[in-house]
Amino acid sequence: MIRLIEFLISLREGLSEVLKNNLIGIYLHGSLVLGDFNCKTSDIDFVVLTEKILSSELPHLTEGVASCFIPW
Repeated sequence: MIRLIEFLISLREGLSEVLKNNLIGIYLHGSLVLGDFNCKTSDIDFVVLTEKILSSELPHLTEGVASCFIPW
């Protein structure tokens, strides 16, 4: 569970760093929110809401999210 929390904190920090004032919110959904999360088989579903359409930030975001990967 601690690794999951570390991942979520890292994800939030990375998205905040890249998106700055464009970030409105990060919303979890799926098994993690519904209480069916299994660290051996589940993925982490999330939606990022931004003020403006992403353009130049997108490559940095995909790199950043990939670097947050934590093998369970």
